Amino acid sequence: MLPSADTSPTSGHGWFAVRLILFWSLLVKKPCLQDLAFRETQNQTMKLFIGNLSYDTTETELSELLSEIGTIIEFRRPQDFETGKPRGFAFITMDSQEAGEKAILALDGTKLDGRELKVNEAEERRSGHPADRPKNVSMNVPKQRPVDDRPVGKDGKKVRYKGI
Repeated sequence: MLPSADTSPTSGHGWFAVRLILFWSLLVKKPCLQDLAFRETQNQTMKLFIGNLSYDTTETELSELLSEIGTIIEFRRPQDFETGKPRGFAFITMDSQEAGEKAILALDGTKLDGRELKVNEAEERRSGHPADRPKNVSMNVPKQRPVDDRPVGKDGKKVRYKGI
């Protein structure tokens, strides 16, 4: 039976071909203009990590300090769940790479509210639970065990010392 050009559900192969093409287009997604624009804006911005902030430092003080260098797109300062106080760091997205680099050079090591700021580019958040992440331990390193220098008894087993 030859495939028909009719794509109705009752025609057989034609409908299957249309579904296959739709599935393939979803599987191999071609970038559209919105995706390209999003990637361009992501490449132009820079997310900064600002650490060692005083708990008394307000968002307005920090945003005023950074607005002199460039435009702030996003400001995020996490809070402690139990106390509700702001934590000692913040994430700030600047409008351009140049503004982010200028902020790093200008603010890293400067004092704000009596504390020396640590400013650098933010790293991507690692996925998963911290317990599930691999440890920085090499699997090839043998575990050091204490030397068992107990004497061997008549039965060929190590002699067990008994406490006094």
